[in-house]
Amino acid sequence: MRFELKQWGNFWARQEEGREYSSKSNVQAIKEACQVGCASSSDLHLFSHRADSIFVPAHIKVIDHELERLRPIYITALRQRYVNKGQILYFADKKTFLFWVNKAERELL
Repeated sequence: MRFELKQWGNFWARQEEGREYSSKSNVQAIKEACQVGCASSSDLHLFSHRADSIFVPAHIKVIDHELERLRPIYITALRQRYVNKGQILYFADKKTFLFWVNKAERELL
């Protein structure tokens, strides 16, 4: 199960880094086009639709669905372990953090 959680965490970490999102908002792209004053017959070049349609692979969706049934403390622990790469943000110390991660992993089994 840890292998699948690592894949899940890596996928969502990449999404949060912004690699799959548009670098400019739609409003920003239109503003820049108006400032430059270029006329165009199509506006498709102004927008990146990647942010609106993230493709989530089936094996990632399975993990997402499994996590939905867990308590919020478990989800927080797993997100910190696998998406945030072990950063202890919401727990008092490493021992407490690892306790909740282990408990969450067992719950998924």
